[in-house]
Amino acid sequence: MKLSIDKQASGLKIGLALQFILGIYINLFVHFPENADAKANWNFAQHSWIVLLHILIGTILLINATVLLVRVYRLKLNLWKLPAIVGLIGIVIAWLSGEQFVTTQQDGWSFAMALGFVLAVSIYGWGLARNEAKK
Repeated sequence: MKLSIDKQASGLKIGLALQFILGIYINLFVHFPENADAKANWNFAQHSWIVLLHILIGTILLINATVLLVRVYRLKLNLWKLPAIVGLIGIVIAWLSGEQFVTTQQDGWSFAMALGFVLAVSIYGWGLARNEAKK
């Protein structure tokens, strides 16, 4: 049975919420080594189960958002095109910002992750609400 676009978008929203909770936990309670270089930061990240889980879920979200966009275009669902594109952009922003945050430990990249999250979760929510209103 094919997963509906609405269910897939809802799953992305749930995944994004879980990802945000993990990110906040990491931000508050996980302490990367001070003044470490990029290699040492990545070594630390690879040995922290919570950071690895955050990276894994982020990558799964990236893949699922890409699949959603491809499905929207294949099914010619014009109503979902904008939310699928912008949602993927938000997740890409968060994912790439996360990579930069691990490498540099600069707070601006953590903030960019949060902005990518807000963009993605908001647009998927808007897409779901707009689709529900059209029914």
